[in-house]
Formats: sequence, structure tokens, C-alpha cells
Amino acid sequence: MFNTETKTFSTKPWNTKIDKNEIIILTLRDRWSSEIKNTSVSANFPVTINGHLQTSKSSILPSMLSENSATGVYVSPAAMKLPDYDLTHHVLNFNSKVSDLDTTATVTYNGERYAIPANTKVENKVFNQTSNAMLIFSTSTKTFDFIKWNDDVPEDSVPLGMLRELSGIATNQATQASFSGAFTMTFNGKSVNQLGNDNDSMATIIQSDRFAPDYDDRTHTFRFNSQRRTFTNDGYEPKVVITYNGSQYILDSDVTVANQLAVNRQTSIQKLVFNIDTKDFSFIRNDTPTAYNQWVVAIVRDDNSLEQNTLFNTTVIAEFPVTVNGLPQGQTINEKEANMIGILHRGAMDYAPEESLPAYKMARQIGFNHIEGDVHFTKDNIPVMIHDETVNRIAFNLDGSLLNQDVAVAEHTLDELNQYSYSMIHSKFRPEYKDTKLCTFEDMVKIGKAYNYHLHVELKIEMTKEQVQTLVDIAAKYGMLDNISWQAFTHEWLKPLQEIYPKATLELLTVDNPTDTLLAEMKNYQNGSNYVIGSFSSKVNPDGMVDFAKAGIGLYVWTLYSNKAVQSWLGTPVNGVMVQGEVNPAKAMMFN
Repeated sequence: MFNTETKTFSTKPWNTKIDKNEIIILTLRDRWSSEIKNTSVSANFPVTINGHLQTSKSSILPSMLSENSATGVYVSPAAMKLPDYDLTHHVLNFNSKVSDLDTTATVTYNGERYAIPANTKVENKVFNQTSNAMLIFSTSTKTFDFIKWNDDVPEDSVPLGMLRELSGIATNQATQASFSGAFTMTFNGKSVNQLGNDNDSMATIIQSDRFAPDYDDRTHTFRFNSQRRTFTNDGYEPKVVITYNGSQYILDSDVTVANQLAVNRQTSIQKLVFNIDTKDFSFIRNDTPTAYNQWVVAIVRDDNSLEQNTLFNTTVIAEFPVTVNGLPQGQTINEKEANMIGILHRGAMDYAPEESLPAYKMARQIGFNHIEGDVHFTKDNIPVMIHDETVNRIAFNLDGSLLNQDVAVAEHTLDELNQYSYSMIHSKFRPEYKDTKLCTFEDMVKIGKAYNYHLHVELKIEMTKEQVQTLVDIAAKYGMLDNISWQAFTHEWLKPLQEIYPKATLELLTVDNPTDTLLAEMKNYQNGSNYVIGSFSSKVNPDGMVDFAKAGIGLYVWTLYSNKAVQSWLGTPVNGVMVQGEVNPAKAMMFN
């Protein structure tokens, strides 16, 4: 709240009445949780959380929900059009089921859902008495009403939000307005920050359920993800609807817009605009005035960063969620040299096929400098990154069908293995990765060199000395010998590697608890010039790990699937954690 009389700010519970001369500045949902993603701010201006952009937005205001969302109250708008408030006549139209193509707006309260009848409108009869009105919903009559902000809420009703209108002196019409509540509404077809500022106002988008619009800063293209076909035998995504000032335009097909300004390095900040006459999208300079027939869809900061060696500085500002390279904006970086390093298991396998080149590239964008993978050898003696002895779990035929027989890595050449499509994410065929091939060990090392990674490579088979020499030669070729840690469950498999390169960092994988016997074994791999790490299953008892630390042996645990799991190891000598998915060790530690 901001008090216009005392010029002071204060905070209140969401269901508390506001006082005279108070203005709602923003609403905050902070669940006091180490999971930072549960904190969100809704405001009419950009707000960062802990210095980072919010990773998601929602038309449902989280602060209106109770700790148990089943007992909260919120409004789910119809798909085609947001609820709109007429500032001239002071009437709220929920725009429920405005056409046969549309869906029905709903109210959910105490776990029960109520469908808002088509064309439901609510007149604000208290406008002439107060500039601050409360929107309420009666759970008994299933009707809506506006009451004065300082009136008591009837026992059978729940508040949906606070509406504030500032009247024009002569016209008695609202010239400015804001709403803080259980849903997003527009005013005369515009979002709040568009009122009275037509030249810079921005359109918004009703997106598909599963895919947000995405900007790819490697190809410098914006994709709306409308009517996107997800799997070979699956249907299309819903159509994307662009809305602005009460008008709308439906994208019947997926549209990709090239940002030539970024490609040609003409300007680092660009506007994505929609021409309502030609129905075309284009990028223009941010300092170029918007024409009368153009809608601003997004503002993009793309400074062609790959060429400038300042990776991943791209930011997209829009009235709707936008991902960058398929991932949320504003990630926290897990520093390469940290008190507890974060190692990404098989690369960004939640976003790209596991242990593939795309998965390893994406690791940096979700905050990681350490990546892990498993190495096998093909029939023609080429080391490749794959976990299993066969490709069946991660590969499809090129048409998206499953393999009908086992295909062993060691029994086929690399060319033969690359006749398949390594396009699986969570057991599903992803056509956008249809042409993905096996990542070779050399590919991984080259990415490690370019992206300044530290690599963690597990030997999945007992290798000949010649095969180990091949791995060492490839690592040496790119100056990466000291940026690789070598892993194995069978610790003897690492001895040929240590003979060839005595300084090699060794990670001795184990499912056993830390005991004196295991400590004695691991100390045998220390030679005075190398670093030995005991890499334990996360299920082990940490008692005894201190003795390993005192002996100069590093301590890792694997594999953790939640930030809470990471936090459980903060009180131990562990200095490295292998994680998977959206787990971010840096966030887990900083916000414990």
C-alpha cells in the first residue's frame, strides 16, 4: 500500500480492508519457502525477485489463494477474451462464452467450480460514492456485486479483488484505473499500463496450454507456438489469440518471425510488432515510433551475444509469458568454483534428449557449469555419450516409431547408430529433435571447451588401454584434461586412466556408506598430484564423511531431484551434488 497523505508504504494481508487515502501498489505471494519459484509479485510495472525476472506469470493472482489452493478463490477467464471493465459506464463484463469458439469463465471456491453464465455483467453502483470498490461473489446466490471498500463483506460472500477508479473532473468518467484481485482484467480493452499511452501500449496473447511463445537467441527468431503439432500421432495445440484494445487476431498456424535487426547487429533492442492491415509480424528498432496500424507484441534485448562472448543476456518483455530458447528467463547460475558445485545429470534432459548435444548446450542456460555423461564405444571404436548398452530406450525410427529389436552400441558403427532418431524426452517422441544424432565424446569435449564447462564422464564399460588412450588423446587435443573428472562404479576401471594421466581427477562412485574400509580404498587412488572424490548415492548415511574430508577426499552425492534434497546436504562435508530437472543448487543454498 501507498498512503497518499503520509507518503509512506506498508503491507497488509490480502483480505484486509484498505484505509482512506491508500492505494494498492502491488500484491505479493511469499510462502516463506526455500522454493523461490513459489514467490510471485503482481504489479502494473516490472518487478524482479532477488534480482531476477520472474519465471512465470499467471492470469490467476497467486496472492488471492490461501496456503491450500483448494480453499482459495480465483477466477479462470474465458479463453478468447479477458474480463473487461467499461470505464465510461462502470460495468464489468466477464466475457464468458462470447462465441462458439470460446470457453466459459469460471469461479473456483473451496474446491468447487461455478460456471459464469455467458455475457455476465456487473454494474459498479458505488462508483459515485467511492473510488475504491470491492468485487464480491456470493456463494449462495452465485452472483457478483460491487460494494464500497470499507463495507463489511456479507457472510455468504468472498472478495475477488479491489477496483480503484480515478474520476475526470468534468466528465465523471474514470481516466485511470487499477484492479488487484483473483484474476486479470482489462479496462476498455486495454491493460492498465496501456491507459492513456496508445503509442507504447502492448498487445497480449492468449497462448496454447502447453507451449509459451518462445524466442530463440541462437537463430534470432520468435515463435508463437500456435497450432503446434507435438507428436507424430498427436493433434495440434490450441490456436494463439492476440488481443489489443478490444480487438483480436487468431493465428491459424504457427508463425515464426525472424529478427533481422539482431542478425545484422543493427540494434540490441527491438520491438516485435503486428500490422493490423497486412496481418504480418516484423521486428523494428525499439526507438522507432509505432505506426497507427501496429500492435507492439514484445520488446526483445538481443545483442547477438554469442558473437560477443557474453552468453545468454537475451531478455524478452511482454504482457504474457515468453521463454528464451524454450527455458524460463532469469536463472540463477551455479558457479563453476563453488562451495557446493551443481552437476547436471545427463545435461538438460528435461528440455532436450538426454546426453545429446542440445541437452549439453542448454545446461548453461539453466545455470550450470558442470555436466555429466556416460561413455561407451561403438563397433568402429568411437566413444559416444549414452547411458545404456543399447539405444532402444532413447531412440526412435525416423518416422517416430519404436525400435522393434535391440540395437547394441558395441555391435554397430557410429554411422549405423545414427540411422535412428535420438529425439526422446521423457519417453515421448519430440519431432523438433527428429534429426538429433548420438553425441560423441569429442562433441562433448568441444562443447565443454566452448562453454567453459567442467565435464564428469562415467566409464560404463571396462575399457582397453587403447580405448582409454583414445579418451585421453581427445581431451588433450582440446586442452581439457584438467577440466574432466572420470567416474566409475568399478574403481579398478580407472587405473589405466591414472597410469596414462596421473593428474586425472577420479570420482569413485559407490552405493556404500562411508566406512573406514572404503576410505582406505579411496586413499589408495591418491598419488600426490591428483584429486580423488568419493561420489556417494544420496541414500547413504553421511556419518563418517568428515574422515574422508580430513583425508583430502572430495565428497559428492547423486542424484537429487528437488531443492529440498539439496538443502538436506548443506550440513555435511559434501562439496558437490548431481541434480536433475529444474533443481537449482545455487537457489537451494542461497534461499535455505
